[in-house]
Amino acid sequence: SCSLCARVCPANAMKMYEVEGEKKRYPGINYARCIFCGFCVDVCPTGALEYTEVSDVVFPTVEDHLFRPDRFGEPPRMEFRREPIRVRAVPDEERGLRYERV
Repeated sequence: SCSLCARVCPANAMKMYEVEGEKKRYPGINYARCIFCGFCVDVCPTGALEYTEVSDVVFPTVEDHLFRPDRFGEPPRMEFRREPIRVRAVPDEERGLRYERV
């Protein structure tokens, strides 16, 4: 609850959250802002944070980007499609290009 991780984060992706009934504050991370620099891991005096092999994440909803203290221990879920999605670029006078599934 020292907040060093939140203070050192260059992307402002770390936020400290209060947990009801406790004086201590816990870190949460917004993966939409995180640049995976590792500064938070390096500065943590207790070793509470770990490096991840993930360097880029896509989430289905905005809420899924936010890892509050209750979800902080779980890594982002990585779900991959087995079949690639095929698209083609089609000229569009208004937008330049648009993409449609093949």
